[in-house]
Amino acid sequence: MRFKYFILIIFSTYLFSDSGGYVGASYRYGSNARSIALSNSLVSSYNTGYNPLTNPALLGQSFSKTEYGFSYFPMSFDRSIKTLSATIPLPLSASIGFSLFTTSVDDIKGTNSSGGYTGLYNAWEGYGMLSFGLELSKLSAGINMKILKSEIDTYSSENGIGIDVGFLYKLSPESQIGLLIDNLSTQYTWDVGSLYEEKFPTIFSIGYSLIINEKILSLYQLDYSDELFVFKFGAELDMMKMKNIPMDIRFGLNNKNDSFNPSFGFGYNLIINKNLNFGIDYALDLGVADEGLSHLFSLTFNKQ
Repeated sequence: MRFKYFILIIFSTYLFSDSGGYVGASYRYGSNARSIALSNSLVSSYNTGYNPLTNPALLGQSFSKTEYGFSYFPMSFDRSIKTLSATIPLPLSASIGFSLFTTSVDDIKGTNSSGGYTGLYNAWEGYGMLSFGLELSKLSAGINMKILKSEIDTYSSENGIGIDVGFLYKLSPESQIGLLIDNLSTQYTWDVGSLYEEKFPTIFSIGYSLIINEKILSLYQLDYSDELFVFKFGAELDMMKMKNIPMDIRFGLNNKNDSFNPSFGFGYNLIINKNLNFGIDYALDLGVADEGLSHLFSLTFNKQ
């Protein structure tokens, strides 16, 4: 019986794998359409509605606004991702964030140790997160504290805790450097008849962002984990400043899985009044071989 659970665990992890299947790989896919369109290269740049899930240090720059973000990604192979994030400003250039992130895979074909069919199963995993960020002049710092949960149908479950730490340094009004240590202390404890622990790989991300001529945001990021380097690039064109159109055009590129992977998307910004902004973001996931296309949407709100 335990063999069957292991197969299900590995299969559900592989479907969301970022650079190969490993524990927690589904969380690396991305939490919002803007970030995915920019190849998840936003560790050094403000991400409205999603700063807690991007880099908690960015919360130090959102102390004047209340922000909300919501994403629902219906994807190929019966996968889906849902995220919800809220940022609330605090006194003294600080903010606190609350976030939920869930991934799920439906209709997984189960087999036993002999390869026999045992039925269809559903699997999901997710976490609730409390975040805090503070700005101190040019330097900002933040922390995420996560409570994780995962289940495969009604047969096995796991619980865990996690910590992320982030930093941000503003070089100029147009450029800054970001650092994120993801899964600094994160692990699952599985219960499949007996207990065992799985530690998440710690991921180090360092990024640089530059605004060119007030119209183009360029992003450069390097992720490192388990002797694997992934370089990411993103660019966002502010069409409002270029053509007086309230839209941003985005594209990105990375070298994960030993190949170059492009990403595309756009965002439409609607100013309801001088104190309330509403945004719709879209990204196109081209998928890996034979995976199929996925259309990803996010909504953001921010209020002064």
